[in-house]
Amino acid sequence: MKAAAALEANTAPILVQLQNQQPEERQVSVERFLGSVAQSVDAGTVEPPTLSNISQRVQRLKKDAEGQLEALLRITESEPAVAAHVMRLASTTTLPGHRPAQHLRAAMVQLGAPAVTNVVEAVALSDFSRHGRELSFHHLRKIWTCTVYTALAARTIASWNGRVDPEVAFLCGLLHRVGEPLLLRLIGESAPAEAMPFASDPFVLDIIAEHHAQVGSRFLRAWGLPESLVALARETASTPRPDAPLHAVVTAAYQGALHYGYTYLSARPNRGTFELAARAAGVDPDQVEEVMSTIGGRLNELLSMTR
Repeated sequence: MKAAAALEANTAPILVQLQNQQPEERQVSVERFLGSVAQSVDAGTVEPPTLSNISQRVQRLKKDAEGQLEALLRITESEPAVAAHVMRLASTTTLPGHRPAQHLRAAMVQLGAPAVTNVVEAVALSDFSRHGRELSFHHLRKIWTCTVYTALAARTIASWNGRVDPEVAFLCGLLHRVGEPLLLRLIGESAPAEAMPFASDPFVLDIIAEHHAQVGSRFLRAWGLPESLVALARETASTPRPDAPLHAVVTAAYQGALHYGYTYLSARPNRGTFELAARAAGVDPDQVEEVMSTIGGRLNELLSMTR
């Protein structure tokens, strides 16, 4: 609670400060803000926002006992916040001497349906009660479409690559940029009404673009998620290389999502990065482009279930 209070106290005036400060002063304010975020992340008081509306899906889950396992899998694989919680719980319940689950399906098998159901319900209830979510929902929704498309594409590209587990690639695609919605939520929940629309503010865009990797990797490590994911989140901006196949696969998938039209905030496609990542992943860029519409169809199926 102390960390949460400190974060609120330091971030509440962040936009007002930045809009009225000189460049040198802004840098100090941003560093103070990021320091408060780091303290809260380390204290475990920061949670990722849900990027889709899962409340109704939870209600349907309770009514459909027969299709519960399939519904659980769909919710968990299509909602980064739920996925993070499931992976966190699995890491804390791993028996000594056993390797923690490296992807979602393994974590769900380890925990069992009742435990995963409890996680889904808890996340839905917690997020529903959080103030300020409506202020950034439009942007969170756009991040969601790009994120889930990236995860689906990463699974496909990894199956072609042969050196990366498709399920590990899926998890990494889902969470490797978790710092973006985390920062968006923290700024949105503390932004004063006169600062709206805050997510279009250039200072907000700069903070998210420049610091999401630092915040995201710190969050993933604090939650005990796989080190391969932590490293990927930290190195999102690094150049794709053939000797780093997981990074190449996820970067190609992410750029494919942007190229397909799922842009958000200041994120825009880079054709050169897309081609470089695809080749580093051992696939032809044209091959990725050929399945983009198919992956988009899978995403639309998930979208229809979140309305």
